[in-house]
Amino acid sequence: MLYKVYQFYKSSCLIFLSFGGNLYVTMDYYSIIICLVLVMMVVLTILTIENNRFTKEEKRTFHIAHVLVGLAAIMEWLGLLFDGNTDIPAELIKTVKFFDYVLTPITGVAIVWQMSKKSVIKDVIILLLGLNFILQMVCFPMGWMVKVDEANHYSHGVLYPAYIAIYSLVIALVLVEFVKYGIKFRKHNRVSLYAIIALIAGGIIAQEVSGGVYRTAYLVVAIGMVFLFIHYSEFFQQKMDETLEENKNELVLSRIKPYFINSCLSSISELCKTDPKAAQKLTDDFSEYLKNQLDSLSNERMIPFGRALEQVEVYLKIEETRFGDRIKVIFDIQADKFLVPTLTIQPLVENAIRHGICKKKEGGTVFVKSYEREKEYVIEIIDDGVGFDKKDVFGKAKKHFGIDNVKTRLEYCGGKLEINSEKNFGTTVTIRMPKNIRI
Repeated sequence: MLYKVYQFYKSSCLIFLSFGGNLYVTMDYYSIIICLVLVMMVVLTILTIENNRFTKEEKRTFHIAHVLVGLAAIMEWLGLLFDGNTDIPAELIKTVKFFDYVLTPITGVAIVWQMSKKSVIKDVIILLLGLNFILQMVCFPMGWMVKVDEANHYSHGVLYPAYIAIYSLVIALVLVEFVKYGIKFRKHNRVSLYAIIALIAGGIIAQEVSGGVYRTAYLVVAIGMVFLFIHYSEFFQQKMDETLEENKNELVLSRIKPYFINSCLSSISELCKTDPKAAQKLTDDFSEYLKNQLDSLSNERMIPFGRALEQVEVYLKIEETRFGDRIKVIFDIQADKFLVPTLTIQPLVENAIRHGICKKKEGGTVFVKSYEREKEYVIEIIDDGVGFDKKDVFGKAKKHFGIDNVKTRLEYCGGKLEINSEKNFGTTVTIRMPKNIRI
């Protein structure tokens, strides 16, 4: 046991000396390239963490891809570094090449994972990766994939062509998945994506055709992943901008329902007979309400939370005049020094009143709360109305334009919308706004 520990310690020291004691070996051009690849993966990881438009699942997928590419690049580099070094144990060289051949095909899949959800092609690729892993495990002790001679130079074994066949098939399927992914974009947006594909494929082919003389694969993979991130972020932004622009007018019109206008005008007409002063006040409130809605047609996307509350209060004045004591609203505002997307708070309060407490004969109460956490601001709109079963309301691909539009506006700036409801007990709507909001 002590002898094995000693051998491990000796090997570790030799590896350390190989890395740190001989800068001529470690800092050649390819070592610098691998360092650049690793730095790019770190930068991409940081960018992904800072991007609040990505969900936790999407971020996790990106991070896994970055780690896999980094590990695969390191394994290829170590294989070249150890080749012919008699101070390195032969078994360690074989182990490094084992991980090299396992991780290299996974690199292509790591890129695909960032592009699309589950598909048949991805299932086939995963199956091929499993087959490759089994092949490498079987070949490792037998020397059928990698052989190391007495001078510690490694060479390919008899089953290496089988690995190349699997690797080539994986790359081909990755390219097919790239093309499928590109179809989702408009024609004039596909050119840049296919140029990225050509860049990555060209770098890999150049390395394989040159027999490894020109080590370009991981460099172009890293550059390609940077371009893909830019491509994804840029066209996600474009699509979001277009969606917001298309829905903006429709959203305002959906907020000013004909029945709501008729109800307000009818209430004003009745009050003119019984209470002219109240009629005048309701007319002023209704006018301000319409002004707020029409002002939302401007290009302003983010407004102070305090201003959003003012819009809510104007709306509540109208509803309190119409429904009297049936409606009660309680504000608990502990934080208001932050921004929210326009047309998000008021529509949710309207929903709480219209679909929640107004469906109860005795009415009810709406609570509007806001508070601060370490990394986010939280807004809660709680009502004790009739509530609903989420499966009945949101199931079966039903569309809810108002809620969907609020979600879109929140996602645009990294916010999140959560809805929880229980039939006959009420509904809680929670908005989470990150503190590093993009304006």
